[in-house]
Amino acid sequence: MNMARKNIKEITFNNIDEALSVLNAQDKGRYYVCKCPECQRNEAYIYKNNMKYIQCNRLNNCGEQFKIIYKDKNKVIDLKERELQKVYPELTKKQAIALDWLNRSIAHIRDYFPSPTLENGYRGLSSETTKGFIVDFHNERVMSLMFKKIHPLINKDYSKNEFMCKRNLIFPIYGDDGKVERILLRSSIKPNIEPKEIELIVNPSKETRDFFVSNLENAETIVISEALLDALSFKEIDKDIGFIALTGSNKTRNVKKFIDANKELLKNKQVILAPDDDLAGWKVNVDLIPVLEKHEIDYRIFPFPRTIGDANEYLTKGKPYFVNELERVKSSFNSKERNLINVRRDNQIIAFCESKIDAISLKSINCDIGVVALENPTDIPEFIIENEEFIRGKKVCLVSAKGEKMEKVDNLLEVLGIEYDYFHPHLETVYQSIMQDRKRLTTAFENKLSLMTKKDFICNQKVIGIEK
Repeated sequence: MNMARKNIKEITFNNIDEALSVLNAQDKGRYYVCKCPECQRNEAYIYKNNMKYIQCNRLNNCGEQFKIIYKDKNKVIDLKERELQKVYPELTKKQAIALDWLNRSIAHIRDYFPSPTLENGYRGLSSETTKGFIVDFHNERVMSLMFKKIHPLINKDYSKNEFMCKRNLIFPIYGDDGKVERILLRSSIKPNIEPKEIELIVNPSKETRDFFVSNLENAETIVISEALLDALSFKEIDKDIGFIALTGSNKTRNVKKFIDANKELLKNKQVILAPDDDLAGWKVNVDLIPVLEKHEIDYRIFPFPRTIGDANEYLTKGKPYFVNELERVKSSFNSKERNLINVRRDNQIIAFCESKIDAISLKSINCDIGVVALENPTDIPEFIIENEEFIRGKKVCLVSAKGEKMEKVDNLLEVLGIEYDYFHPHLETVYQSIMQDRKRLTTAFENKLSLMTKKDFICNQKVIGIEK
């Protein structure tokens, strides 16, 4: 049945101040509740981002709409600017207008301009997963307009810069108030453009958030990843998952502060650390694990196959295996064991460490080794016996404080004929040593690995540590 559109009535006021007074307007934040000119009930509203219309909320009894005509239009503009100054008190008038425009434009394009790139599945991610996290500004013309509008925020005019205008995919980072604080720019126009990602601060008045946060309150499982696309890859296979996504492997400082501030919330969650499987990714683990352990937040490290570097690659190249591995890691939280075993068949050397943080610290030096850190180190002989067939043919590095030996482990490895040697960090633990002098520890450990991989390596040779 076709219904004719209801005519919108008009009402005239001298200026905005008169309108708010006559209509008995009450400020409710994003809108005013006011008296309906038709039914005279205080159940109509005027949205602050569109002061030209008033709508009665009594849809079944009145529901009238009015277009408001202002004789003095300048006062309407003045009111908008005053409201923006309340929202962004530290910004200049031009900056506040620019940031308001950016927030509204991101929401408008996200909701009303479907993206073929995202609808067809971007990087293995469905449009359902990317919605709210990635917005497609479609072409260089729209990007040029955006750069013109946000010029007061970034103090650079990229509107005629082809290199920047090709970056049509916007990854907005929101603060706790729901306002955009930073944007990451990528390109589907020229996917191979370098660098692949550029980050801009769009609220210069504050220390802005430099990581993404999603669904922490409701999720049982929280993934911490090195990039948004990796976090969304987990969300693609588990819609209920929450995440914290860094914007780079060196961006852990604010994430640690965030964990400190939200420790009570995270204590009740299952936290999965899933940065890239490379030296930088393992360094992220080294940075974040101490703060998780300080607050007794339960965590697991997500393992990747040898040929897979990150979660998004796992999604696109081996989704069924990715799904199975996530389920396995999630189910491991039901076990009381808190052992770290990160060993692959291609690892030539397995390092047995006295703590998880020591094992992870070694991986941040050389991620081609396998590492084992048992909650109870006295269980190492039993572990070796149970996994003898797997360990045989590899070389074992026993990591302990300087001068200390694991005699039971020594004897067992000699009986089994498995080649081994000791590595002693220059301080009491590997973690302490790496925090004090990463370069020194790295050189010493690489020298040890080089010695152990030589063909003429002799089982249980003289202990070599780091000389002071």
